[in-house]
Amino acid sequence: MTEDTHVVPIEPEELVQELRRLRERVPNYGQLPIHQAQSMVRVAHLNPEFVNAGLSAAGAYPGTQSLTGMTPEELWQQKEDAAHWTAVEDELTAMLAGVKAANLKRRHNLGQAVLQIYTVLRGLIKKKEHSDLIPFVEMMKQTNQIRGKSQKSAAGGGGQPAA
Repeated sequence: MTEDTHVVPIEPEELVQELRRLRERVPNYGQLPIHQAQSMVRVAHLNPEFVNAGLSAAGAYPGTQSLTGMTPEELWQQKEDAAHWTAVEDELTAMLAGVKAANLKRRHNLGQAVLQIYTVLRGLIKKKEHSDLIPFVEMMKQTNQIRGKSQKSAAGGGGQPAA
């Protein structure tokens, strides 16, 4: 990409809408219950040489369509379609990893900023002219989970007493 090229970032809501629109166009799109997906994996990942040999045999066997409900040509097409959709699957997996990384960066930047604010305010509230910040620092102190305390235990709500 050159410096002249300016890409306008997409809004999250717009991307979600676009993804929902696209999934309507994906043939056979749908979710599977975990047990059903697990039961399909072994057969879906047969040795490719075995699959090719089977497809060749399907072409030689006149009863293929009555046996499988598909012609040998349709079976070959299904193999080709699966390969193309695997490329889509790989691209979407990579995109998801990139979106997760971008969101981690956003959360990290926000967390760093809030920790800086907390550190500075803890020092400022020691001076009388900043006493109006005390309730905010106390609220932050009570909800600070970076130290391993949960909000529930810090509030005395359950399990372990607050330290």
